[in-house]
Amino acid sequence: MNAMRQTLLLAFGLVISSLPAFCATTNQFLDAVRFPVGETLDFTSSWGVIPVAHTEISSAWTNKNGRQLLSLRYHTGTYSVFYPVYAMEDEAEALTDPATLLPETFHMTVRRRWGATWTTDASFDYARGVCHHVYRHRRSGVTKVQELPINSDTRDLLSFLFHMRGRLPEPGNTNHYTVVADEGFLDMRVHFSGPESIKIDGFPKTDCLVAEPKANFKGLILDEGKVRMWVSRDPRCIALRLTVDAPLANVYVDLTKVTGSGTDVWVRAAGPPAKP
Repeated sequence: MNAMRQTLLLAFGLVISSLPAFCATTNQFLDAVRFPVGETLDFTSSWGVIPVAHTEISSAWTNKNGRQLLSLRYHTGTYSVFYPVYAMEDEAEALTDPATLLPETFHMTVRRRWGATWTTDASFDYARGVCHHVYRHRRSGVTKVQELPINSDTRDLLSFLFHMRGRLPEPGNTNHYTVVADEGFLDMRVHFSGPESIKIDGFPKTDCLVAEPKANFKGLILDEGKVRMWVSRDPRCIALRLTVDAPLANVYVDLTKVTGSGTDVWVRAAGPPAKP
């Protein structure tokens, strides 16, 4: 089960980068925000052929002290039938400036079976070039406070992956990125290849860019197994599938539903809205 735990964590962390790169025409922040605010993506994670968890990723406008900010969120959890085996519930939120998509705050909570929980709170002060970072492990009582040096474009993992929408490199490139994550800085290397065509249940066959990320990290992303993610090359730039090679059984994270604004094939596949 340790292998399943690690690969699931990896899948859930990386699947965030699948959010679309399509701008609503009414969006006043076209340069930074390249997605329709209010959209929700649903994914199902399977261990081999067994569905084990659900992930939801969304964006929404919010108001803080009279200022309009953009809230970026993800939530993932195992299905209740698997709680006795391995209960998991993770959530994260980044509050960002919509003009730049730079984060003001980042919060993450990771919950595991038997009450193991750790949280991360980060606040970004770009004027001082510092990120105030607090990591707490509730069971052990460990608290780690850091003042991380940041640049003018340093982001947390969640807002970084949103920012990458519509900014993906061409096939053949390998890029390196550094972001703020749960215990400090995270260094990532991502190789891009393709195009490849894949077919996911409920959606049409689609030409995709293939991203192969690798990182050494204890929280959202782990350096375990070979990871591949297929991202559509249409204007939505949406991830259809993520796979993780694992010793016992591979992990598959598949897109199952797209809801929110828009009338393209992705939203239409979800069917008409439910009647009140």
